[in-house]
Amino acid sequence: MAAACPDAPSDSSARVVPVGDDRRRSLVFRAGEKLEARITPDGAEAFRFWAAIRGLGDELDVRITLGEGPEAPSWHRHLATHERWVEGEIPIPAGAPPQLLLTIETTAPRSRDRDARLALAAPRLVSAPTATPGEASNIVLYMIDTLRADHTPMYGYTRNTMPRLAEMTRDAVVFDRAYSTAARTRPATASALTGLYPSSHHARLGRGLEPEVETLAETLRENGWSTLAYVANGNVFAPGFAFEQGFDQFQTVRGARRDNHARTEEINELMLPMVRRYADEPFFLYVHAIDPHSPYDPPSGFAGRFRDPEYDGPVTVGKTSSRVLDRIATTEADAEYVRALYDEDILYQDAMFAELIDTLEDMGVLDRTLVVVVADHGDEFMEHGGWEHGNRLFEEQIRVPFVVKLPGGDGATARRVGAPVSLADVPPTLLGLYGINAPARTQGRDLSRAILDPTTEPPSDTLYVEEATNVPGGDLRTLLDGPWKLIRRATSIEDDPATVYQLFDLSKDPGETTDQSSHERERAQEMRLELLRRSHALSTPLSDGTAPAALDERTRRQLQALGYVGE
Repeated sequence: MAAACPDAPSDSSARVVPVGDDRRRSLVFRAGEKLEARITPDGAEAFRFWAAIRGLGDELDVRITLGEGPEAPSWHRHLATHERWVEGEIPIPAGAPPQLLLTIETTAPRSRDRDARLALAAPRLVSAPTATPGEASNIVLYMIDTLRADHTPMYGYTRNTMPRLAEMTRDAVVFDRAYSTAARTRPATASALTGLYPSSHHARLGRGLEPEVETLAETLRENGWSTLAYVANGNVFAPGFAFEQGFDQFQTVRGARRDNHARTEEINELMLPMVRRYADEPFFLYVHAIDPHSPYDPPSGFAGRFRDPEYDGPVTVGKTSSRVLDRIATTEADAEYVRALYDEDILYQDAMFAELIDTLEDMGVLDRTLVVVVADHGDEFMEHGGWEHGNRLFEEQIRVPFVVKLPGGDGATARRVGAPVSLADVPPTLLGLYGINAPARTQGRDLSRAILDPTTEPPSDTLYVEEATNVPGGDLRTLLDGPWKLIRRATSIEDDPATVYQLFDLSKDPGETTDQSSHERERAQEMRLELLRRSHALSTPLSDGTAPAALDERTRRQLQALGYVGE
């Protein structure tokens, strides 16, 4: 077990410190400063932390002592800026007194280093693992960017695009009708990390998370988990969007391909060694892999697995963004070739996910790890006249996988849940599985009983999705009520003469091709009123002084390469 140090400096004095693309929650000390604090080990076996230099100096002598007298265990290091983050550990001997004196001393070896600062990240007390198989100590939330549910074998797809995840679902709970809260990455991901809907967390249209919003990482950190994030989408990792709230480590993974996007293998290269270092303490790991986001570019070993080798049309790997496909892809053969490239990217992503699962198994901790796999949204392939995502709320853009693998894995909990659920349900559900109350503002539902008890279904309710874009008619809302789905497109949340409503019966028309609003007038009116009621009930005003976030130039280039020109 790991816990933040009691009696040490308050979390209120912590700040997020960036070292390159690696941001960590840290206490910061000036050169020459000395701190003394009493901590209660409570049976812990070690005191762990990460250290780095910030400020104008290049070097710093650091000594951290746990106890009193010349024999007290300590950690001494001459830190230099080129070392980035350095891991430290001080063992706590058996029979240690109920309180220990923690001393942190910093010394500038040269006068020019007097403005150096020590950043001490994630200081924590670590005990031997107490969980046994069947009891969770670790949590993995694995977000696969742009993965639509119906392109995976778990949801009936004919191509075996995700063999490893499909294998895992034999011992997992699969939600058959899981929906995003939006058709864009930032608002959808914010919902999965806060339990709030976009009109409440406001992480959209150039804005990020407000500091008042409590994230899943913050709640878990307060309850003893170390919190780690590895993120490859600039809509989440840009510092101005504040998704790092609550994470001990928040690692930006930019990738080496022309400021485009990082392949998931680049995430694994950074992440897997770090995961191994947390083998004996509970961690919450959030992974945001950007494959299979466009441009679809499956790497060697996966390229060619699904596409037609005889295809000789205009679509190529380098021409799969929506702004290009709008001009060149005109036939069904073109669309099928794009779908095949997308599926090959999914197959690659599944292999990278398998590397993480294999690592957890090699570490001996998979049996005490909760694994949750979701997606932020899907992609369209001309089903409704367009490509990619962010401009419609049809099923292909908002229907996503939602898989929960409980620790143990003997198959006893494997089941399918047919009731519709939302990405906003993820935080209260994960907390509910550990008996932790969700923050008071949470709008998602706790599905933990439906996961743990096969006789329980999620509470019956209508499901709501929303999307606000910066294009005319871009205020999109949808309401699902059983098989019925109402989609609203308007210029604002209020109705005006330009507001358009469409009603579909998904049980008879899963492709959403025939609008039933003129034939089901009473149903359409009832759902319209409920949709407007939900829209108002879930909206909260922006905090005073909230302004759009500023992006660094490299992140801006990455977002443009991914097709987020309007952002």
